[in-house]
Parts: sequence; C-alpha cells; structure tokens
Amino acid sequence: MKKILIGLALLVTSSLLSTLPLPLRAQRVLVVASRASDHVRMIAAARPFFQRLADSTGLMIDFTDDTSVINDANLHRYQAFVMLHLAPFDMSYAQQAALQRFIEAGGGWVGIHAAGLTGAGFLAPHTRYWQWFEDFMGGVAYSPHPAYQPARLVVEDRGHPVAAGLPSSFIVSDEWYEFSSSPRSRVHVLASVDESTYHQNKPMGDHPIAWCNEQYPHTVYIGVGHDPSVLDNAAYARLLRNALLWAARPSVPIEMAGGRVSYGQVLSTPQSPGVVYARAKTWFEGPSPDHNLHLDFADSNHLSGSDVLKVGAFFVRFRFDVTVRDGSYILHTDHYRVVCRSGSRHARIVGVLGPCARRPSPLPGAGPVREWRLA
Repeated sequence: MKKILIGLALLVTSSLLSTLPLPLRAQRVLVVASRASDHVRMIAAARPFFQRLADSTGLMIDFTDDTSVINDANLHRYQAFVMLHLAPFDMSYAQQAALQRFIEAGGGWVGIHAAGLTGAGFLAPHTRYWQWFEDFMGGVAYSPHPAYQPARLVVEDRGHPVAAGLPSSFIVSDEWYEFSSSPRSRVHVLASVDESTYHQNKPMGDHPIAWCNEQYPHTVYIGVGHDPSVLDNAAYARLLRNALLWAARPSVPIEMAGGRVSYGQVLSTPQSPGVVYARAKTWFEGPSPDHNLHLDFADSNHLSGSDVLKVGAFFVRFRFDVTVRDGSYILHTDHYRVVCRSGSRHARIVGVLGPCARRPSPLPGAGPVREWRLA
C-alpha cells in the first residue's frame, strides 16, 4: 500500500508541475456577514470560529459586515467569498453585479444558511430581482421554513472534498430551509435532510440541504447554520472547514473531472476493510524515511492529511484522503501548491514567474522534507 500511495502522489505531483502555473500567494477569503437581527448571535460566534479556521488552515480570512467591500477592485484580492447569512437582497445592484462577475471569473463561493433566501417575495415593489442568483442556486426559490428543531442530515457524496471525513449522517438542529422544488437535477447534491426525522412546514420529499453548482467550480451552498450552537457540532465544523479550503483553491487551466485540480483512484484489495484501514493508519502515523505525511483526521474508514514533497527543483504541498470500503480503498489527492524552487528567488512554471516562498518547514508531527527522484 505504501508504495502505491506514494507512487500515485508522485505521478500526479510531477504531472502538475510540468503543466500548471500555480499561484504562490496565500489563499485569501472574504467573509461578509449579515446585519439582520435574526442572526446576530450566530454572527458573533462565527467571527472567532473563522479566526480559528484561519489559524489552523493557513488561509487569510477577512471578516466584515460591511457590504461596501463587495466591489470589483476589492474582490480581485480574494480567492473565495463567503456569504454568511448575507441574503442576495442585502446587496445593492452594483454589489450583486460585482459578486456575479467574481463567480463567473472562477472565484470560490460559500453560501451559508440565509444566503439561500432566493425569490422575489422579499423585494419591495419596483425592485429589480437578481434572477442570475436564483439560477445559480439551482433555480429554486425559498419557501417559509418550519420551526427550529433537530433532524438527521444525510451526507450523500462523501467522496467530494467538501464532505471529506464526514460521517454518513449526523443530527443537528436548524430551521431546515424549504424551497419551491428540489434543485437536484441542476446541481450536485452533497447532503440532504431526512424529512422523516422532523416536522416540515411543506414537505419537499427530496430535500437537498447542501450542494454545488458545477457550472461554477468551487462554489457550494450549505443551508444549515441558523444558530451558533451548530459551530460546536464537530461534523458541521468540518463541513465548513472543508468548504472554505475547497472554495479557496487556486483555479488552474487543466481539464479534470468537475473542473477540480484533483486525482482519485479506486484500488482493489483482497484484505478486509479493517485490516487495510489499520495498516494505512499505522503507516501514516509512524515515522518513516519514505514520507513526510501528517495525518490530521482518522475515523473507522477514513484518513486524511497533508504532505510536502520535493520533486526536482520544486517543493509541493498537497492534501490526501483515503477512504476504505468493502473490497477497495479510494485515494484522493488535492490542494496542490508549489512552495519554492531550490536555489532561486523565484519559481518558474510554464513561463509564469512569481515570488518564491520560504522553503517549507516540516509539517507538525512529520519528518524532514524528503527529496524524490523520478524514474
């Protein structure tokens, strides 16, 4: 297993290095929060939550409730934009247009809870409706929600980077936004709510609650998030963390499934899932001259972490996920980033010149950066 995993990582890393102009700057995220009284407590709790995310992920996160920052010049400084309870009608026409241009140009976007308040019913008479945003959200309009209550959130695509490491389902309390119809045929659904576990206002039957619009890579809507207590739910906190990291990834010119800079492989094994998982976990956690891996998450069938490789003259940082299932394990590698070129003040890839970061220090709990020689 060790040789297979390293080989796959090296294969993809070397391929990307030979073809991609990857940005070297830290990924910046702009969080714009609502000023609505309904969400004051959540917004107050979210500010330190996002600061902790910044500290743990290396993302540069700016947090504000001032919508005047939503303009072309300022958005150009960021790789991702987070609408934290900020409804589309909370923005001016000019701000709506700037955000639309940002998303259409490939910027990442995370919408949380009230960001999904689509529909013309919220608008004053003679107010222009932002139809593009409704279409972007999967062509659905918000419908009045039921009472705040616990329900079972079902994770449908655990292979997606946003859902990596999540359990198959978990209980969380929310208002469980309802919509005019299910967006499933127009979006990629990541999670839904089991309507048998709570009292609906108007049952939808098929009730997605988190999804991506694959027409716009790195965009994800998460309908859950009304109350600050949700930030104490480990699964929900991981969902937000994953969403920010995925949304803020650099957009690069490579044709891959779903427009994502990623690699996945399903590998068969005659051993039982328990044996495979135990061997993988032991290898990832143990000291070895063969890798610089840092394991940051492990449960009964999922492992994820990060690594720094030296391939040729370049240091590359990437993330990996391994999911063990019956008869196979699934490798997914993601978040590639060139860190530095040895002996040079700049890193040059495919004619793109950028400032060189410091040689990366070993990741927490890992050994020194190892030089890899490709055959």
